[in-house]
Amino acid sequence: MPDSPSDLSLERPFPAPPGDDRPRILFVIDHLGTGGIQEFILNYCRRVPQHRVTVLSLFANDLYSDALRGAGAEVVRLTDRPYGYGAVLDPRQLFAFRAFFRTGGAGFDQIHIKMFAGFLYASLLGLYRDRRVSAGVDATSRQLPVPLRVLLFLFARFYRRFYVPSWLRDDFRYLGLKPEAYRPQNYFVTMRRSDTPHPFTARYNLLTIGRCIGQKGHLDAIRFFQRLRPALGGDAALWVVGDGPHMPALRAEVSRLSLEDAVHFTGTVGNLDDYMIACDAVLKMAHGEGHNSILREAVLLGKPVLSTLETASCHRLAEDALIVPIDRAASDGAVARAAAALTGASPDSSRRLREQAGRLWCDEAVVASYLAP
Repeated sequence: MPDSPSDLSLERPFPAPPGDDRPRILFVIDHLGTGGIQEFILNYCRRVPQHRVTVLSLFANDLYSDALRGAGAEVVRLTDRPYGYGAVLDPRQLFAFRAFFRTGGAGFDQIHIKMFAGFLYASLLGLYRDRRVSAGVDATSRQLPVPLRVLLFLFARFYRRFYVPSWLRDDFRYLGLKPEAYRPQNYFVTMRRSDTPHPFTARYNLLTIGRCIGQKGHLDAIRFFQRLRPALGGDAALWVVGDGPHMPALRAEVSRLSLEDAVHFTGTVGNLDDYMIACDAVLKMAHGEGHNSILREAVLLGKPVLSTLETASCHRLAEDALIVPIDRAASDGAVARAAAALTGASPDSSRRLREQAGRLWCDEAVVASYLAP
């Protein structure tokens, strides 16, 4: 892939409306299913109106395209194949990716590669030589499968801009990033809103949110809830929001613990706001994740977040009383702290959380990071 954007194509497949001279930004993402990166791009479209955004989704999974178009973005789907490891490794996907950039790459001022299939294809095609192209990672190193760590090690150092959350910079020193290439990956925080909050019936309702895979810690959340429920007088429910291959194992554990009347599985939902607004707390026990998007959104709503301390950033949030520290062993101390946070929640405690979160997570740092050359 050549260095000069003008060499990529002689035509502009997505022409700007007359008089629209805003910079053209392309986000390349594996899919538009549930995820923090998808939410980040949606917020970017809403909060950086000085950019005209196109989103290239490599696979067919889709929950966000309507919202993105409503926020002013163009959405392009590379193929109609569902996301999966076999599909990612299919050479036809790589050829389709190459064809897109050969016919349309010249129309963009910045190109941001998000998630992993895009990084694989962009690296194999040498897109890192293009000064407009950035890549990045937002998971801890241990969360990534070994082949992906090898891929990052081989190619990340060649990108002229590489986004990594500041609290993970030490975790990825082995990539050998040049200091001038490093960019802090800051995040917008979605302010959830709903006119139709979910009609929970239990006194205390907790959410554990994310794809049903081992990394997301739903199994630990169910076991912790089993210890916590008696401390809440038995009038509590846990809602597992998400879908995925570990669902049968989670249901089996619920049955083993005799929690069928208290643990509910929603599957993937399109109305997460309704659940977030109505819940009493969020239970976050994902392995290796720091303060992810759901944690930030819950705190911004003034909701108690019961969280294992996976990274230094979580330890800092616990020290500042923004989250309630718990552990996977469901120790007596962790259960007592969680119960106290729920039973002691009040309008004043909620307001204090919202104010602290508003000062800590603001849009200016995100915008500055992406507007920089």
